[in-house]
Amino acid sequence: MEYRDRLLKAVAHALGRYMAERFMGRDAEVQLRRYKRLGKALEEYDNKQ
Repeated sequence: MEYRDRLLKAVAHALGRYMAERFMGRDAEVQLRRYKRLGKALEEYDNKQ
């Protein structure tokens, strides 16, 4: 289970970076920060469940 979660997180991270670079160019860094913040919020939500 933990392996699957780690894999999903890695895929989501890579996808987020790819999307940011592909569609936003210069704003990619800002978007990445936003994705990371969203990821942290999701993790905290999961931990509370």
